[in-house]
Amino acid sequence: ITNSKTDVVQAIVDAYTKSDDAVYNKVDRVFDEPRSAAPEILFAFDDVKLRDRINASRFLVSEALTKWKAMTLGLSASTYTDADLAKSKEYLRQVTSFLNDVATAVNDFETNSYLTQAMIDSYKADVSTARQNVNTASSGLIAAEQGFLIDLTNAPVQAAKVSAAQATVANYQVRLSKMVLKSPITGIVSKQDAKVGESLS
Repeated sequence: ITNSKTDVVQAIVDAYTKSDDAVYNKVDRVFDEPRSAAPEILFAFDDVKLRDRINASRFLVSEALTKWKAMTLGLSASTYTDADLAKSKEYLRQVTSFLNDVATAVNDFETNSYLTQAMIDSYKADVSTARQNVNTASSGLIAAEQGFLIDLTNAPVQAAKVSAAQATVANYQVRLSKMVLKSPITGIVSKQDAKVGESLS
């Protein structure tokens, strides 16, 4: 169970790291002042509702990543709780939704006086890589969670096996103790008439 917790913790940290990289190092390239209170995605597509949603989401994602980072700093198998996993999954969903919206917008980018096709292609590649990395991290988190749940379910079975093994050892110890001849008094053995296989009191 401790090993499984460690796997879940590692998956949480990995999901945070890949989400952080996706937003700050890959997707922020398509924003003006992405880390400000009013980030703006490049004005290169027509969907105003999508633009407004992305701009609002970019600010909220930054807040989520800050909270997520603080949570992961003190996270270990000994401090892990189910709430850590639940929060991480929530943050991951938020980042994934944001990346999906950005991908939709970038795919609709049109060239203009300051945005060439080569730049658009570069942005598309970055967003695609960001989404792929976050999806991989999400799969890793799900796998670690499932492994942990399986181990929790199997723990009573394993404990029963340990108890059965302990009972077997105790049985052998009793049988072994009956295979030793001990004199109740101090002295020298002058004669031994016992035969192999014979039962003695």
